[in-house]
Amino acid sequence: MGTVLKGISHICGIGYDIASGGFKCSFTEKGAEVEGIRSLTSFSPERVAVSLKRGRLEIAGENLSIRALSRGYIAICGTVSSISLSEGRA
Repeated sequence: MGTVLKGISHICGIGYDIASGGFKCSFTEKGAEVEGIRSLTSFSPERVAVSLKRGRLEIAGENLSIRALSRGYIAICGTVSSISLSEGRA
């Protein structure tokens, strides 16, 4: 199954880690991007929380806003001060 999933993820242009249920989080000086989310669970200018396949991710900071939100993806602008990951079934 791993070989098939690797092939499909390559054809679709997504990482194997994302295709297999993981997530990817990238940070820049302007905010953060998260791939592999299930849904946005809460939002405020100080905190953004998303559910993942295997847990929940919270991003805290100042002047946070959502730049983009689509199936499996969120881009957050603002000053990120911390992140927390709770593992387990979301």
